[in-house]
Amino acid sequence: MPEKPVQIFMSYARDDDALPPELQSSEARGFVTSLLGQIAYEWQDKGGPSPTIWCDIRRVASGEPFDTPITSAIDQSSLLLVVLSRNWMESEYCRGELAAFTERWKSDPNIRERIIIIGKNHVDPDKRPALLQNQVGYLFYARQEMDDIEPEKDFFARGKVRDARYFEQVTTLAGFLLRRAARLADRERRPDPEASPQPPQPPQPFAAAHEPPQNRRIVYLAKPAGDMVEAYGRLVRELTGAGYGIVPDPKADLPVDASATDVVDKALAQAHVAIHLLGQRPGFAPEGQEPIAKLQLQRAARTLTVPASERPDGIAFKRVVWAPKVANAGEWDNERDPLAVLSQFDGYVEGDVVEGATLSRFVEALGHLIGAPVIRARGLDKLEPKSRIYVYYDARDAEFGYNVAKALKQRNLTPMWPTIDGTDAENSQVHHNNLRECDSVLLCWATAPDTWVRASSSELADWKMLGRSRMFDWRGLIAGPPPGLPKRMFVDFRSGDEIDVVVDLTTHQEPPKPDDLNQLLSAH
Repeated sequence: MPEKPVQIFMSYARDDDALPPELQSSEARGFVTSLLGQIAYEWQDKGGPSPTIWCDIRRVASGEPFDTPITSAIDQSSLLLVVLSRNWMESEYCRGELAAFTERWKSDPNIRERIIIIGKNHVDPDKRPALLQNQVGYLFYARQEMDDIEPEKDFFARGKVRDARYFEQVTTLAGFLLRRAARLADRERRPDPEASPQPPQPPQPFAAAHEPPQNRRIVYLAKPAGDMVEAYGRLVRELTGAGYGIVPDPKADLPVDASATDVVDKALAQAHVAIHLLGQRPGFAPEGQEPIAKLQLQRAARTLTVPASERPDGIAFKRVVWAPKVANAGEWDNERDPLAVLSQFDGYVEGDVVEGATLSRFVEALGHLIGAPVIRARGLDKLEPKSRIYVYYDARDAEFGYNVAKALKQRNLTPMWPTIDGTDAENSQVHHNNLRECDSVLLCWATAPDTWVRASSSELADWKMLGRSRMFDWRGLIAGPPPGLPKRMFVDFRSGDEIDVVVDLTTHQEPPKPDDLNQLLSAH
């Protein structure tokens, strides 16, 4: 039976989907209706399973009580999509929907991750409800404060798309919703049957409140001044969507007192890179400290002096600075020199990467600048208990694969395995499902030809092509008897893009035992 897709509840003000009088008899669509159609198209174009969006313009029948279907829909929804606007702020119904969703998920300490904002027009962050104050969201307008005639440009107006950035935002939003829904579905699909329900935890102090994901590269994304807030929000979405951990917590502000320096230093100690966004403004100054843009650059420069061997992750630290040459929203008139901009805040340090391209090009280059999001686990002892390991083998090595799976089970890991008795199509379907759903994969190679292991390992190089929502935690291979040159070649010259670690058991006469897996431990 297919799993029920994740449901997203869209909260919006009806006036934000209205058409001007001259178009009400035409086939034109309002902002919300158009947005729903575009998101549906993006999901269809990508293929594969997708969430559903509950929106009352399609579901509430004429004369049906308004509150009943909405309350039911909120109870069944895992995500809340808020079309934030001045109309939304004035709507008691919209505020009630946010309150009902908050009540539904009050036991989730990460409830903010369940709320996504679509900005139809500008709303002062300080006037928003508390849960919406620390989010930038996906903006479908641009503010141009230097323009007295049109200070705010809507990407969609009077039933039509007026700016090409509308489509760029829809594409980014649709992809983010897919990833977030897949993550929630995976979390809800894998409850721990031995875990007892835990009561909600009280709020923690800032320095302890945010724990980045384990086994992920940690990025220090510097808190921005006011003119870089939208760019900061874009980077938060891009980095978290790609699998990076971010410090300091994007949902919390830096302290305004002298403790800000300590918070910054503790966060920098976790990261392998610091990203700084420099506009024109220096940002607020914590008590007795420099303004935040300069303060964070200076503390990151101090972190550069710590040798890689003394850092927790063993990775050399660096600063990446984005000082765009041209403003995105008319904040300044003249083209800027990125190095000159940096010198105004702190000054160039050897090893700094300074970029002045557009935000989109900077985002595209980030993966190359800061490395892959996952720090590969170097052994099975770095995996979470009960992690699902796909034990993949050729039909000729079924017995060998069984013994490997048995040894994994004795290490409190959960083996998955292929089918070999079905039709080719059925076996292929199970194989691809396992590759898509497992946490890690372990190839078992004994008597199969080397063409099998080369094809199978190559398949692991691109996790996105397998339909996965995230990278493998770990990719390994156990080479069993008999020994031979093809196995020696693979063990000695394997591609690190495909296999992370290999265990050579080619000379063993006994079936693999749990102790044989010691070669897969992090000391290997």
